[in-house]
Amino acid sequence: MFKEKRDVVGLIGFPVTHSLSPVIHNAAIRELGLHARYEVHEVRRGEVGEYLALQPDRFLGTNVTIPHKREVIESMRDLSPTARATGAVNTVIVKSDSSGQRYLYGDNTDVAGFLAPLQSHEVARPRIENGRVVILGAGGAARAVAYAVQEFTPDRITIVARSPAKGERLVEELQTIASSSQSLSSPQFVVEPFDSSRLSSIVAASDLIVNATPIGLTPLGHITPLPDVAFRDSHVVYDLVYRPRQTRLLRDATRAGALAIDGVEMLLAQAAASFVQWFGQEMPLDVVREALDDALSAES
Repeated sequence: MFKEKRDVVGLIGFPVTHSLSPVIHNAAIRELGLHARYEVHEVRRGEVGEYLALQPDRFLGTNVTIPHKREVIESMRDLSPTARATGAVNTVIVKSDSSGQRYLYGDNTDVAGFLAPLQSHEVARPRIENGRVVILGAGGAARAVAYAVQEFTPDRITIVARSPAKGERLVEELQTIASSSQSLSSPQFVVEPFDSSRLSSIVAASDLIVNATPIGLTPLGHITPLPDVAFRDSHVVYDLVYRPRQTRLLRDATRAGALAIDGVEMLLAQAAASFVQWFGQEMPLDVVREALDDALSAES
C-alpha cells in the first residue's frame, strides 16, 4: 500500500533493496531541513504504469532504475531532450502546467552524472578530447555513456560487447541519434567482442576506458573486465561500479599512473541532478559524500 504523501520522493525498480539512493537523498533532506523523505519501492514489470498513474497526487518525483528506464517513458507527458535522445528515463519530476494540472516529466540525469567527474578533473578533458573511447558493455548504462562522451568530440568509440549483435544494435541507435542532432559529434563507431584478440591493443591505444558492465561488482571485486591490458599514465579509466569503490580495474589503472574515476562520483552527481529538480535546492554534497562513505565502509 503506497502512502499518500506529496513530500515523498523515491526509487522504483526491481530489485532495489541494495540501493544506496536512500542514504544519499535522506542525508541531503536532513541537512537542509526539508519536510520530505526518500523511499524505495520494488515495482515489477507490468506494474509501472499503474504505479506512476498514482504519482501526480502523491509524490514530488521518483528515480527509476532497472528494468524500467524505457518502460516509464509511456507514462510521461513530456521528456527532457536528454531523455528523448537516450530513450531512457531515470528521473521523474511531477510538474504543473499553466492550468495547475499536475503531470509527469521524464529526465535522464545519468548523462550529467557521468560527465560531472570528467568535467571536474582538470587533466581529463585534454587527455580525451578528440581521442578514442572504449566502452565495455552494450546495455542502458553504455548507451548513456556513449551519448555523453560525444561532448568531447571523440574520433572513435569502440563498444565492447559479449553479444556483437547487441553491440551493433546500440551503434545503429547511436548513429541515428548523432545524425539527427546538430550538437553531437559523428565519431566512428566500432563493435568488438570481449574475446577479441585485438581488444588489448585497442584499449591500450585508447584515451578513455569506461566499464559499463557489472564485472568487478561485490562480491567479485577481484575480477576485472580487462585482465590482459597494460594501462599507461595518460589513460582515463572510469568504472561505473561503486561496490567496491576501488575495483581491481581501478587499482590496475592507478598502479600504472592513470587517472582512475570510481562509480561513486557518478552516483552522487546523477543524484544531485535529480534532487535539485525535485526540491529547487542544490544537494549538500560534502554531507552526502560523508554519509555515503560511512555506508560503504560499513559494508566492507
